[in-house]
Amino acid sequence: MRALARLLDTRTLDQISVAELASAAKCSMSSFYARFPTKASLLNAFFDRFFEYSAADVGATFTAIASATTTEQRARGLIEFLLRSYRGHRGLLRSLILHDRTHPDSGFAARTRAYKQQVGGAVVALMLGENLRAADERTALSMRFRLWLVVQAIEQIVLFEDPMIGRGQIPESQLVEELTSVLLSGHSLNQAAKDACPR
Repeated sequence: MRALARLLDTRTLDQISVAELASAAKCSMSSFYARFPTKASLLNAFFDRFFEYSAADVGATFTAIASATTTEQRARGLIEFLLRSYRGHRGLLRSLILHDRTHPDSGFAARTRAYKQQVGGAVVALMLGENLRAADERTALSMRFRLWLVVQAIEQIVLFEDPMIGRGQIPESQLVEELTSVLLSGHSLNQAAKDACPR
């Protein structure tokens, strides 16, 4: 698994051969095939571990962020976490996203969609706090849409170095502020966020 993660830091899955995987894992081809009969079986096992790790990391971080006293602090903490996560796993995430785009019918694509739905629900709960039950459907949808905008921006800036922004043109602190503003923008969302803050 670690060997695959290292290789995915610089290349997409389609560019990695089984021979390279076996060499990087320091095992023979027969040992590799004894454990993983196909490249797809290795990939499925890798995805299992990837989503387990991500869920544990997100859960622990969201618990810490939830203790912030204001919605603005929670939003800023979330943005900082997302930027740190994407930067820390830049090559791997870029490879997995490119694999997802070129293989939309793969198991990873379906799992990614389900995982993003789950995390999106957790973000709405995190941002709306105790007022989640009182929040109307439009407010929750607005938050999900703003989260989608933030994640798309982070992917383009961090993973794909979007030429519109340019590498390093926006200082990290300004990027955090801009993305926090996007996440909290919108009249109904701001009101719901204010209502969710403890007094």
